[in-house]
Amino acid sequence: MRDPEMCFELGLAGGAHLIPYFWRNDYVAVEQVSRAIVRDHYVALLELQKQHEQLAETWDNNLRLQGFEEAFTSKCILG
Repeated sequence: MRDPEMCFELGLAGGAHLIPYFWRNDYVAVEQVSRAIVRDHYVALLELQKQHEQLAETWDNNLRLQGFEEAFTSKCILG
């Protein structure tokens, strides 16, 4: 079993930002892709994309509340 996983695409239009496009959770047997290249065309499932964005915001907030943001500062990494 793996921990939940989320993958992001780096967007540059309007400034650098991350766009979630993949989510997997083995505990509930779910694997979702909301953006992909299919037959040389970029395809986005907009409703699923919105769900991935909401999940990413919730996950980010939960990690921040658990103190993970402080764990990745330069001072913590470099000592």
